[in-house]
Amino acid sequence: MKIVFLIGNMSNGGGTERVLSVIAGGLSERGHQVSVISLWGQKPSFFPLGKEIDVCWPEGKGRGITVVGQFRRLAGIIKRARPDFLVDVDSILGVYSVFLRKTVPDLRCISWEHFSYQHHFDHNHILRRTVRMLAGRFADTLVVLTDEDKKYYQKHLRPRCKVRCIYDPDPFDMEISDREAEPVILAAGRLSREKGFDLLIRSWELLEERYPDWTLLIAGEGKERQRLEGQVKEAGLKRLRFAGAVHSLEDCYVKASFFVLSSRSEGFGMVLVEAMHFGLPVVCYSCAPGPRKIVVHGENGFLVKPGDVADFAQKMERLILDKELRRRMGESAAESVKRFGREEILSQWEEMLEECHWAEKVLFRL
Repeated sequence: MKIVFLIGNMSNGGGTERVLSVIAGGLSERGHQVSVISLWGQKPSFFPLGKEIDVCWPEGKGRGITVVGQFRRLAGIIKRARPDFLVDVDSILGVYSVFLRKTVPDLRCISWEHFSYQHHFDHNHILRRTVRMLAGRFADTLVVLTDEDKKYYQKHLRPRCKVRCIYDPDPFDMEISDREAEPVILAAGRLSREKGFDLLIRSWELLEERYPDWTLLIAGEGKERQRLEGQVKEAGLKRLRFAGAVHSLEDCYVKASFFVLSSRSEGFGMVLVEAMHFGLPVVCYSCAPGPRKIVVHGENGFLVKPGDVADFAQKMERLILDKELRRRMGESAAESVKRFGREEILSQWEEMLEECHWAEKVLFRL
């Protein structure tokens, strides 16, 4: 099939872009004709895409393009490409696809939601709620990240389209042999308020002085970096490092002893799956359905009540002090994420697309 993915900015290095690179690349390897439209930004893509995948950057060097101008460019691209499917990589992009299918009547649209239903957006929350309703009305299929979210969407949006739960895939397929972990605690993600790094810094304040051999490493970039660095300086922390945007996060996973996720809100928790693939036990807030689906408390990591900084530090301390616990939980973590294997998730995508494709043919015959 011919599939076009529409994303905000493929030059970003976030979880959404990471997941798209895995799904688009995998579908291309399986023989589908795949292309990506990045509404904003300029090449190259932060994450590598298959060499058979065309990436279109309609913004180019022009800035200040209006929504109408973007729509016209997109309509021209879609008319020339004539894809079987347009996949919105973030439901808010339904602002475009709802109107694009009016321009290209036989276009089938998939809305791919990357946030939990209950996620609080600091900006555009009214627009997002409206577009979610439109997606439920006009999309052919709505893809969400957890079964719990699926129930929320069905109850509150009452969508006309089918709602499918497809987990984010583990992007790695290599076997991890025994590794010599260093006394490093790893965190990774966009430096924004919802990722809760300010809460993590407060937890680390309770531990750093007592464990001088240990370091907390935060990988990622974002608008909150300056404020977070100020918080670290004010607290007098010496062994908390910001690594910035890291292209090869695998190197960090290999060296770390365990992983921490301090998010206030999380759609799924792609970094949890990645870290656990490398045999890292995790400590995370039970902030949303995603982390609760991935982490089994006491077996492959610890779940902490959202915002409980002291308990989060206590769970970190347990892993710092107990090497055998880290080993046992790490083995359980690596085994547990096999259910998110890349090939299995790709098969679910193909099944969903085939189902939508044949449903359209049946309706046409009727």
